[in-house]
Amino acid sequence: MNLLSISTILIALTGGSALAADHAPWKGDASPSPAPPPSWSGFYAGLNAGGGVSTSTIVPTSGYSVFDWAAGVYNLPFGWTSGYRTANASVGQAGVIGGGQIGYNFLIGPSWLVGFETDFQGTGLSGSGSSTGLAGGSGNTTHAAENFLHLQSGIVSVSSGLDWIGTVRGRLGLLATPSVLIFATGGLAYGNTNGAVNTSGYHWHPGHEDAHPENPVTPTWSSFDTASAGWTVGGGAEWMFWPGWSAKIEALYYDLGSRSVNGQLSPLINPAAPNSVAIINAADTTFNYQGVIARAGVNYHFNWGAPSAFLAKD
Repeated sequence: MNLLSISTILIALTGGSALAADHAPWKGDASPSPAPPPSWSGFYAGLNAGGGVSTSTIVPTSGYSVFDWAAGVYNLPFGWTSGYRTANASVGQAGVIGGGQIGYNFLIGPSWLVGFETDFQGTGLSGSGSSTGLAGGSGNTTHAAENFLHLQSGIVSVSSGLDWIGTVRGRLGLLATPSVLIFATGGLAYGNTNGAVNTSGYHWHPGHEDAHPENPVTPTWSSFDTASAGWTVGGGAEWMFWPGWSAKIEALYYDLGSRSVNGQLSPLINPAAPNSVAIINAADTTFNYQGVIARAGVNYHFNWGAPSAFLAKD
């Protein structure tokens, strides 16, 4: 084999190896792409459940007289028996709540979020209680036979509750991490409040029951069921645990004001003259509706209304 043949073979071998190297398959970068950050902006909707308790538990009743024939007969102050219904009942409302919410988030910079949320819940918040009272005086006349003790005792039974509650609130949040939001919230609260009050009592004369038997006071019953409005404030935390899904916990204080049942008239029949009235007492009862709701919920983020990608880059 001559020198030219050997050179030709060497060139062919080295050239083929280089060509094979140039056409080897490209495997690319083996490292995975990073996951996109959670998207908080846009509309969302979800469900919630929890419980609530009232923070204002005192239900006061104040009694007064509108007619008092007996005061003149026994030379006693006008309204001397009216205090038998003046007392405070303790009524703590408590129960479960559950409902849903919709809202909108808008990111300001990398860490701050503003938005609004409205929710509506049915509730089982209710409570009841009672108070007892005693009033009276001793006759102060020139007739010794009339100067004995006259007492009037009574029971005031009350109940109150919250049938449903809703809110319309603004939210301001801070992203502690890309997937954890800490927020404060506040705004309008509204709900359906109810209340009822029943009173009963007796007029009696210790030691003179034979001549002056116990005389029942006319019982009363009053109630209301009405929509109320007020305000709410609170805060919580939300965690984006899966793309498009978040879980939250929050607590809200609400104040729906107060409602009163006024002028509960309770006549006392004159035992000496069964067809006449000796005393007419009245009473006013005030119910307060303030409390705290604690709940957990889950939201699905649609991202409708979120800023477009090119706006976010700007």
